[in-house]
Amino acid sequence: MTDEPKTLAGDPTVVNELFKRLNGWQRQYVDDFFTIVQAGSEFNKQIAAFHERLILVSLGTIGLSVTALTSFIPRITPAGFPKHIFLSLIVPAWLSLLISAILSMATIGHTIAANATSHANLDVLVQTYTLRQSLVPLRKLAGTLSGTIKIGIEDRDASELFSKLAEQVEKDLVEKDLDLSAKKPAQNQSLVKRMSQIAMFTLYVGLIMLCISAIKLFLSF
Repeated sequence: MTDEPKTLAGDPTVVNELFKRLNGWQRQYVDDFFTIVQAGSEFNKQIAAFHERLILVSLGTIGLSVTALTSFIPRITPAGFPKHIFLSLIVPAWLSLLISAILSMATIGHTIAANATSHANLDVLVQTYTLRQSLVPLRKLAGTLSGTIKIGIEDRDASELFSKLAEQVEKDLVEKDLDLSAKKPAQNQSLVKRMSQIAMFTLYVGLIMLCISAIKLFLSF
């Protein structure tokens, strides 16, 4: 003769409060994760948009200068072509603008990679925090509840069930801690900053050299 399953029992006030706390921490985790994703996406968008403009300015200036130069070539005799201006100003200006565009693309790539790494680290931290906070109510539930609870078609001892859940959370915490310690640090922000600064500097240099070459070309006619 089998024993009748024990009726699930526990202090309703304590049980309800503990479940509220569990639900509150779960909701907080979802909100934190959304905030992380939203902030990371916005930051990536701002960085990418800024350097995309630098790329457009650099490559667009090269294209416009080439078009302007070719429009002047038919009016210039081969003997009167200012080679010294072309070699000393225009070509270096194009190279400077091209370097600016390349560094801007590299900055975008490094920034996205750095933000992705930071986002992953923050994600693990949020999960770890949520797991740590859930341990206390799970342990209290294991000590507060008595009797059985129906899981699917199976009757489970309530205290044992929440005790095993607490053990699983502790195991997940160990894995999260190991995962966080194994995470690679974010990309070197100083490197990204230097590339961004050099990209802007070479853009300025290229524009100034083209302006000087344009003035010299007009004065030569």
